[in-house]
Amino acid sequence: MEFQRQLEAALGDLSTDLVGMRQRKTRLEAEVRRLVSAVAESGHSKSLLEEIARKEAEIQSITDGLLLATPKSIESRIDEIRTFVASA
Repeated sequence: MEFQRQLEAALGDLSTDLVGMRQRKTRLEAEVRRLVSAVAESGHSKSLLEEIARKEAEIQSITDGLLLATPKSIESRIDEIRTFVASA
């Protein structure tokens, strides 16, 4: 029973994190589109271009978190869950 509880908790946390990351990425992409439209309509400004770059960097960070084998990445966390299941 304890194993099942721990596994469900780990999977639940992973699922929640995935949803949050995807939602944040979607919001950031929409914000970048709006900023790009503002630049197209009114011309570029240093602050608009800096904000676009900041948001694009955050999008890349989220993408990396979903895909890369870093300690906080989803792939890494799935591997931890697999190891946990195999050791039980």
